[in-house]
Amino acid sequence: MTQPPERNPHHHNEFPHRASSAGRNEPPTPGSNNSLHFKSSELKDLVNVPSRIVPAKPLSSGLLTVVPLRSNGRLKKRKFDTKSGAKSGKGLRKTDVPYRGCIKMGTREIDKRRVVIQELDSHGRVPVLHAENDSLFHVLFVEGDQLLGAKQNRVCNSTVLLAPKSTSKIPVSCVEEGRWQHVSTEFSSSKYHASPSLRRRMVATKEESRKRSNGRDAHSTNQGAVWDEVSQLAALASVNSSTKAMEDVFQHARTDHHNERPLICPKGINGWIVVIDDQIKSLDLFGSPKLCQQAWPRMIRSAQIEARLQEYQHDSQRNPTTKSKRSKGKDKQHSKIHFSGVPQGIKEFLRELQQSDREIVPQVAAGLEQRLSNQRFQGSYLTLQNRLVHLGVTI
Repeated sequence: MTQPPERNPHHHNEFPHRASSAGRNEPPTPGSNNSLHFKSSELKDLVNVPSRIVPAKPLSSGLLTVVPLRSNGRLKKRKFDTKSGAKSGKGLRKTDVPYRGCIKMGTREIDKRRVVIQELDSHGRVPVLHAENDSLFHVLFVEGDQLLGAKQNRVCNSTVLLAPKSTSKIPVSCVEEGRWQHVSTEFSSSKYHASPSLRRRMVATKEESRKRSNGRDAHSTNQGAVWDEVSQLAALASVNSSTKAMEDVFQHARTDHHNERPLICPKGINGWIVVIDDQIKSLDLFGSPKLCQQAWPRMIRSAQIEARLQEYQHDSQRNPTTKSKRSKGKDKQHSKIHFSGVPQGIKEFLRELQQSDREIVPQVAAGLEQRLSNQRFQGSYLTLQNRLVHLGVTI
């Protein structure tokens, strides 16, 4: 019988150098390191975080509040000649960048079989997968996107933009500790995204990997920490999965409350802030409203499940003198930004985001990736030809 991977597998660094990309027009950064640090005031030649991020009316469900966002810096609309119906501009095609139609959502492209993701080889390696984009478009996978099947379920460690007609190695983490055998040759998509807590843990351990490697390894997580987070989620949900799969936890939690009202993505927005129990957990901005609308169901659904489980935990721990070790650890690692229910609290968070220090890291495939950080949060900012593709921040 094929054995599952060991509890703390050795991670081979599959991403030691800056990847080449047809979609990037910035020259490689000189110097011996692949990660260079800049103060925000020094990033004059790089892509700034959108200068205008406007919050809209919040949506709420239990302990979960979602603040919709609109920003500038998005992918451009294609312009048409209203009389002839022809596209304006010389030689402009549907796939030209940085127009909105040039980037497709990875989970949808997997379903359409335009993108195929498989194990790296017949033996498989836990932290890396082989991705082939056979389409004429750039394809986006968001940090925390879940991939099901093959030898074990995985989540994407980083936001990845696959170039058209390309193959890439993508960094992943296992979220199914108890299985290491093929159930399919290709991965399929999931209706669920990594929970906000898991995503934050992954981002924190990626930062540790980057610092340990002096910037050369910016995309590896601590696999043991990921498994611990999945186990804690399963314990909160009272789920005993035979393979310790995060997917089983989400499916059980969703089935248990199938009548719960879903939050609907408002029209025209291109991002959101997730707030659970009056604490900001994450921010996501996308290059277009369409990408945002396609990412919303799986990402907000998973946040809604975590918020509900946290509410159950509050109900079962009415005694304030007993606090879990998990909560204590989180309080030590992160100072919380509290959501006051008024726009000023959100504006302060957005102002901090726009003023945070940034650094270039080696991107996995196409685009330019910068990391953002301050004492309260960490984030990743992926652009293509100076236009926003995805900005993700965890707190």
